[in-house]
Amino acid sequence: MSIFSPGAALRWRSLSGSVIMAAGLAAALLLPSAQAQTPKRGGTAVMVLGTDPLSLSPNTTNSVPDVAAGCLMYDALVRFKKGFEIIPSLAKSWNISADGLTYRFELEDASWHDGKPVTSEDVKFTLEEVSSKYGPRFNTAGKFIERIDTPSPKTVVIQLKRPFGPFLFSLACEQNAAIMPAHVLRGTDILKNPAILTAPVGNGPFKIVEWVRGSHIALARNTNYWRKNEPYLDRVMIKIMPDSSARILALRAGEVDYIVPDYVPLNSVPMLQKSPQFMAEEVSYPGSDIIILNTA
Repeated sequence: MSIFSPGAALRWRSLSGSVIMAAGLAAALLLPSAQAQTPKRGGTAVMVLGTDPLSLSPNTTNSVPDVAAGCLMYDALVRFKKGFEIIPSLAKSWNISADGLTYRFELEDASWHDGKPVTSEDVKFTLEEVSSKYGPRFNTAGKFIERIDTPSPKTVVIQLKRPFGPFLFSLACEQNAAIMPAHVLRGTDILKNPAILTAPVGNGPFKIVEWVRGSHIALARNTNYWRKNEPYLDRVMIKIMPDSSARILALRAGEVDYIVPDYVPLNSVPMLQKSPQFMAEEVSYPGSDIIILNTA
């Protein structure tokens, strides 16, 4: 369950196409009036995590804070839309062979936060040297890759060893497949590179401004973002709030706009659903439940 504060739904839906999908949410509480409005440009949205990320890379962990923060700064080949539809992101189009073994992607004209262009070499490097080696969510998909060819700077061809139905799904940011900068990471100890840990050089809608551990992560609008006229927001402030009760109180008081779903206490959900301030809306991103057996 994800929670939006009164008036925040519109701002968050304007973040980068569909932040609801990007954050991997199971459901959202929204103001009814927000759904019919036209997105407004500008302003700051306040997002809440329960703990600091370990890093700002969405590709090298399955940690919720890392992925939630990192996917605001990085884009992948595809992204998720409401209704669990896979839609283009850095890949503006793709073609899948009839036998399910060859995926051909054509890339958008995008640039890194340092101004260098995003190319097919970045895609190849990311999937082979980062996601397949260090991404726990991408690990299975990576084992199906036979080779990756880059016939042009804007064309990527991925050849699989055998068909893998969820492969396209696996190329989203939340699945450890955010495209990373080869010119920054190649030839380095990837897991110790500052671009992985604290100083990301992304291609996404927001850039990092500062990270004060235990307090907040401040992000600013990427004015050179490849998706025209996005994002709508000027800033995103990610607050670190370990106390679950404090998160809900801040939400109800309008001090924060959005709580990442993993940090919404379940006992608060019925109360928020009954509140006239909010409306419950289901979305289609798959969730996961863990059952731990007591073998003792």
